[in-house]
Amino acid sequence: MRTMEKSASPEQTYNLAKELVKMLQERRSFIIGIEGDLGAGKTVFVRGIVEALGGDPNEVTSPTFVIMQTYNTEKGIVYHFDWYRLNSPEELRDFGWMDLLCQRESFLVIEWADRFKEYLPEDTVWVNIKHQSFEERIVEISFPGSSIG
Repeated sequence: MRTMEKSASPEQTYNLAKELVKMLQERRSFIIGIEGDLGAGKTVFVRGIVEALGGDPNEVTSPTFVIMQTYNTEKGIVYHFDWYRLNSPEELRDFGWMDLLCQRESFLVIEWADRFKEYLPEDTVWVNIKHQSFEERIVEISFPGSSIG
């Protein structure tokens, strides 16, 4: 299933993320891969995810230079990655990516996930944020298979 929404502001992008989490609320864990140009709103989207899970969105910062941030929420830990600076799959292994994939009741959210798509499971939910104009974005969400549960 695929949905497309327009966002005319960071607040709308933020709220789209919160709506996505509501759609995934039955899951104890999920993986969301986020694609988009620089400045498209990927980190804003992650802030919405964290708030929807009962965490503090003000703690969310782009992990571009540290690769991963973690946030405690009422529903579990959010592992927020930024794969922009990674150059090889070996770097994924170096910080324990495969171990994190096996954790239960955690949420993995990856900015620039398209850099290493082959290391993400089939049930990854994909979010693509595209610039439509200076303010406007198109947010496309792709759910694996035929259902979101």
